[in-house]
Amino acid sequence: MRKLSETSSLRLQRRLFDHDAAMALLGEIYGISKSTATRFRLGLSEPYPKHADSNSDCQHANCLIAPLLAADGAFYSRNYYWTLPGISHDRRFDGPASWCPGPSEGYFSRKVKPDDTIFVCQTPVEVLALFNVISGKRLERSLVLAAPTELNTWPVPWRNAEFWAGFKSVFIGLGRPNGTRSAQSNEPDASARELARLTGRTVRRVSPASGSSWIQSSKNGLNSDAFLELLKAAPEISQSDLAIHDRQKFSSAETQDFSSCFFSGFLYEAMRVLETVPLGTTTTQRFSVVVVKSDRSLQTIEEIPCAPKAPASSRVYRLAPDGHILERQPCPSAYGSWRWDSVNRYLDGNVAPPLNKLLAQIEIHLRASVWLPADADYSILACAAVATYCQQIFDSVPLFLVNGRRGTGKTELAQAMTQICCNSPGPIGVVSAATLERLVDSSRGFVAIDDLEQVRASAKGDPQFSQLAQTLKLSYKKSSAKKHWTDVNQNMQVKTLVFYGIKLINNTAGVDDILGSRMITIQTREMPSGVKLPRDRRLSSEQCAELRDSLHTWAFSHVQQIAEEYACAFPSPTNREDEISAPLKVIANLSGDKRIVAAIECKMADAPSLRESDAFDLLQEAAFTIVKKSIVEDSIIRDSLTVGEVKMRLKLLADEGFGKTSKVDISDIESPEWIGRQLQQSLAKPNSEVIRYQMYSSGMRAWVLDDAFVDKVIAACGSDRAGLTVDTNPRAFCRSCATCDYQGLCPMQRRKQQRERSRPAGVALHTLPPSTESETAGFDLH
Repeated sequence: MRKLSETSSLRLQRRLFDHDAAMALLGEIYGISKSTATRFRLGLSEPYPKHADSNSDCQHANCLIAPLLAADGAFYSRNYYWTLPGISHDRRFDGPASWCPGPSEGYFSRKVKPDDTIFVCQTPVEVLALFNVISGKRLERSLVLAAPTELNTWPVPWRNAEFWAGFKSVFIGLGRPNGTRSAQSNEPDASARELARLTGRTVRRVSPASGSSWIQSSKNGLNSDAFLELLKAAPEISQSDLAIHDRQKFSSAETQDFSSCFFSGFLYEAMRVLETVPLGTTTTQRFSVVVVKSDRSLQTIEEIPCAPKAPASSRVYRLAPDGHILERQPCPSAYGSWRWDSVNRYLDGNVAPPLNKLLAQIEIHLRASVWLPADADYSILACAAVATYCQQIFDSVPLFLVNGRRGTGKTELAQAMTQICCNSPGPIGVVSAATLERLVDSSRGFVAIDDLEQVRASAKGDPQFSQLAQTLKLSYKKSSAKKHWTDVNQNMQVKTLVFYGIKLINNTAGVDDILGSRMITIQTREMPSGVKLPRDRRLSSEQCAELRDSLHTWAFSHVQQIAEEYACAFPSPTNREDEISAPLKVIANLSGDKRIVAAIECKMADAPSLRESDAFDLLQEAAFTIVKKSIVEDSIIRDSLTVGEVKMRLKLLADEGFGKTSKVDISDIESPEWIGRQLQQSLAKPNSEVIRYQMYSSGMRAWVLDDAFVDKVIAACGSDRAGLTVDTNPRAFCRSCATCDYQGLCPMQRRKQQRERSRPAGVALHTLPPSTESETAGFDLH
């Protein structure tokens, strides 16, 4: 920089001293005396540009100027400008009231000497005002005043700790320029901390004595002694204090996706609504997203103000009034099942019907839609339907496999379930793994997949099977039901799909063992000819919608009870069966219906044998179940079992794909020869003969059971043999078709019903003792 020209400096000083109004304002506004003005060579600027023809061409004129006084004590030809109200001519656009062309430099009150104490002001004008206070005092000899020429822009030397190391002490006295807030300045304390970090040492913070700037304090009568007391009382700011303060500005950035979730003990559900917005004298409408919380409050999405031009990735969105930070904008379900009128009633305190009544309605709808051979399955599916409304509370949920031959009602069951479950898109047909993941992520509800034969492993190693089966295997558990993918259309951003939730899959081939371990099997059979569905009891579309509204309201009104029951009853599930059955048991327990609780317990008690046992283990389970059922329900010991009954019981326990690698295979549990051989070798009384007889034109074979096996079943039932009756008739399993476990499975059912309709009144069937002779010629062995 060039040194100051004495000639031009004197010319500008004369312009100031000859301008009485300017000199008056200099003392009145800034508290600067003529001696101080002379000391710092203040002047009044000439028009700029220099040869402007008129006021319209002049950018600025008659502004106060102070030539730069550097640390070496010399004046340089860099002028600091500031305007005087009513005197200065300033036509600059958006320019600050004070400025200095070029990069920011340090403005000092005198030459800097070794071991000086430095006092940093906000602006050079404050340096002049404070110099009036200490001029001619002892403090002037030891204290050098300094300020940057550009507001809150530190000169390059000041950004190096070596610059500050040469001072005995450093005082930071930043206030607000001219006592007002400035768009160009930070808050004073923030600026002070910023400068303190640059010093790399302990500094002391001094705030203006009165007002919000040292100019105001000087005008209010601040003297040297009072200023010295302020310096002595100034608190220290150490580098460790700054580090602590820096940490305090940070807080947890934990985020959550509130599209549909259970968080901090509450359920959240995003809703798409039509919002009416006033616009002048009229109104407009737009689609908006709100979030319903289970404390009966409505949450809106609020964007937190941030710096201009901040990237989208750094913007913060919160729920209001909750304050939780959003992981992403909540996405309402594309198939939302909760109607807005019902949401409003819930927010106003509406209470849902009792759970047992809601379960009864669901069962009625299912019974009117499809016939199932196992009556308990209706209760299990009803609990599953309720669980879809609160599945986010659970860590794991069951998957359902509906298995049966063609035309046995699998699609009808899927349709009925989607009508009453939460956020369901309806039954879907052909689906890939990627589509399924996106469908579940967009619906956040129940999904039913119709005729999905691909989940049965094939010898060809179809890759589509592998992907879809893997998706289904992971989808039962909340922690694993996530897929991360790269969006190539949005700067390779990594996004997450969530495909967690209860699902129903129906097919004829069954599933592989690993996937089956996550599933509860629902068997379908051809409906018996004498059975008719009560179609008139099916719920209409409006009744289904009302039921869904009630289920949403019940779930959101009982979140705490559901969570407590889940935590108390299943604090740490020990196996997968406990994991997937827990939601169903929670719903059953909350309903208070012992029939439903017993149905689920019975279903899950049979389930492990399907997944963990081979064909022989399954046969033992079937025989055990037959004898146990007779003891528990009728106090009768079944002395013998037929091949036909065991085969039908095996069909109830296992899906049609059990033990097969293709549809054309015949598994061991479908082979009468294999079943008969296993009964004879492992469960029959030693050296006993086969019992052969006919029932309804079918040849039957039976064996008397070994006493050790029967005693094992009696012990498992907790019964005493002395209190039980022994039934030696192998025909005993065939009673009323209306209450039979095997209706829809039994090949004799149609012939029996025809014979019962044609027999004379008062004549009983099966009163003759069984024959030991072979009467099976021309008939299939069972």
